Amino acid sequence: MSPAHDESPKLVINPAATVRWEGQTLVLAGFAEGPEATAQDAAVLALLHAFAQPSTFEEAVARAGYRDGEEAREIVSDLRQAGVLVPPGRVATPSPLPAPAGHYEQLRQRARRRWEAMPYLRFDDARMTVSSCGKQQLSPGCISCKEGGWICFYAGFACPAAGAVCPQSTEQKALVEPDGGLSRVDVVLAAAKASAHRVTGISISGGDPALYPDLVGRLASSARRDLPGVHLWAYTSGLSLSPEEMARWAGEGVDELRVNLSASGFAPAVMKKVAEHAVRLFRWVTVEVPATAETREHLVTRGRLAELSAAGVKQLNLCEVIIPADKPDCPAYRNHVGDGALLFEAPPEYGPAWTLGDSRQVTCDVFEHAHAKGLGIRINDCSLDAKLAQGLSRQVRWGDDYAPILRAAFPPAG
Repeated sequence: MSPAHDESPKLVINPAATVRWEGQTLVLAGFAEGPEATAQDAAVLALLHAFAQPSTFEEAVARAGYRDGEEAREIVSDLRQAGVLVPPGRVATPSPLPAPAGHYEQLRQRARRRWEAMPYLRFDDARMTVSSCGKQQLSPGCISCKEGGWICFYAGFACPAAGAVCPQSTEQKALVEPDGGLSRVDVVLAAAKASAHRVTGISISGGDPALYPDLVGRLASSARRDLPGVHLWAYTSGLSLSPEEMARWAGEGVDELRVNLSASGFAPAVMKKVAEHAVRLFRWVTVEVPATAETREHLVTRGRLAELSAAGVKQLNLCEVIIPADKPDCPAYRNHVGDGALLFEAPPEYGPAWTLGDSRQVTCDVFEHAHAKGLGIRINDCSLDAKLAQGLSRQVRWGDDYAPILRAAFPPAG
């Protein structure tokens, strides 16, 4: 059940939305490919029609004469998830979806040809994990992830940055708390304790966890008390994270800070926080950025990789870009679909999605640059292949037992 909101955003019917009957079931979809909402009662159409003009939830319910407010809120939440209702001015999804320039296997082969000229690279997990140092020398968080022992807790989706390739839907601001009086932190930690033999790492993501400092503190301090051997790390853009908050997180038990410098455009103020405070306060500092041409410009051409290495940053994660086809309001979609970017079809395990054609080539360029300059910073190719290997390891370790934890750690947005 979706929670109530103090201020409901205005929504409007997506012009690309479709409505059809399948037997006695009404099926509504916002896009040619993507999630669908279903209903058994045609009365939902009256509620939908109330959004023919931009309206808040309250305005639409009053216009439609819908008496059950909680049921109506749940219907509206489902229609938003399916892309049938969207924020005004955010309807930019082409239908049908653009044809990809090629398939992922082509990108794999291009990367493998580059690797042949880089004998200093290290390969693990049937060559799906590629790094400059070997898997066991990476961050304990990366090892946990690659071996399937990792739980990612999403604090929320509020974020001070506007990352050009962020795959998260920007309209998601809050996550649904479970029924029964327990918080998501309680549920996730209870599940982790019950499966302590499987859990080796817990990360806190978002959005930006820096905007949820109390939640981070609760999770970190409780996990440190109840799961003392687990590696804890938090992601951040660094924009809203002060040195004082860093010190608090470190004191509460966060072992590793992962900073997406790309989210701030490698802002000097954020670079300074990392160099002067983060490397001193945390056992491990990783810079994790999308593998884009802009990232290459900063790391290679402008010499930022050498600066990070000299400052004591232990690791660089270069993430292959993923662009979900069913999230047209996320920055990655808005900034790359339809603007001439060379998009390749992602592996089928990712659902309808694309990746940028040069993303893994950027990672290869950075590998070569670091080796040529003799930089000691560890570099990890966080590719879509690497994530597939992680998913396989998690399935082997957890089987079906992981699903309840995932639902608590990353529930539907309200």
